[in-house]
Amino acid sequence: MERTSERWEEELQDGVHLMDEAGVRIIAYDGVIGVKNLMEHEEWDA
Repeated sequence: MERTSERWEEELQDGVHLMDEAGVRIIAYDGVIGVKNLMEHEEWDA
């Protein structure tokens, strides 16, 4: 989420809340998985 634009923050929080209410388990990983990714026209290591 740290790379998510502020303009999407509210929608992202709403989506996480809906999944939580539905019993969806969310697992977050904070690290590099070894692939390149493109977000907001910027390449970064995912």
